[in-house]
Amino acid sequence: MKTWNVRHTKTWVSTTLACSLLLGGTSISLSLPTYAATVSEQTQTSQTTNTNWNQPEKKALLHELAMSDWAAEDFYRDPDNEEYQAVKAASDKAYKLLLHPSTTTAQLKAATLTLKKKLDAYINLYIQDASIVERQTFQMVRVLQSSVGTTPGTYPQDAADDMYAVIEQVQSVVYDESANIEQFRQAYRSYIAGAVQLRDRMNIDRSERLNHLQIQIEQAEEWINQQPDSSELQKLKADFDRQTSDLETLLNSKSVLLVIEAASRSVEAAYERLKQA
Repeated sequence: MKTWNVRHTKTWVSTTLACSLLLGGTSISLSLPTYAATVSEQTQTSQTTNTNWNQPEKKALLHELAMSDWAAEDFYRDPDNEEYQAVKAASDKAYKLLLHPSTTTAQLKAATLTLKKKLDAYINLYIQDASIVERQTFQMVRVLQSSVGTTPGTYPQDAADDMYAVIEQVQSVVYDESANIEQFRQAYRSYIAGAVQLRDRMNIDRSERLNHLQIQIEQAEEWINQQPDSSELQKLKADFDRQTSDLETLLNSKSVLLVIEAASRSVEAAYERLKQA
């Protein structure tokens, strides 16, 4: 494994940084983006869901959603902050679109563009110099030095190497005395894009997730068997079956984490719809 050093490290020796698996202020977990709509909100959206999570437009929107969540962790979740609220509103709307069966490709593209614009305004508010960018890249290096491996929650070496390359490129701007604010902002966006891609490649325990999915299926079957049969219940069951089948396919393939998380959330929403029938 390569040993990487960060220029101006002494500047940050006294800084309090989390040395656990924290990335850009975000705890590494298999949770979904903070901006995502709640399951109850999703339940009201539709009775069936377009499950093609590998659709390029869906993956692009999922990536922008993850970047927005990352920035919110790096900055502040201030209810009175207009830029934050604009990003949150755009993110909530985007998630509803992702789960709606009639959402078109054009709508997905438009939602991605809208979210990007709101995120840019949020970044412009908080990136006024190189300090945040420098701090986050320094923290990322420390994380990578202790989180590369093959076990769940760690990162493959090639994914880490790609992130190191992003860090070097970003730091070349941070430590450029002639760089301006706009360059720092673009550098930050490059950093969080790289961070999201890194997390997307995190090692996960697919067997454990498949086992959890099987438990969900068994629980759903048990609940259904206790309910009076109806056409509505059968429709909801068919939707749940499709969601679980798609997630199982993703877990048995090499699908990346963002797609798996989205499919997992869709299964949860379908299960909630069943229980509310």
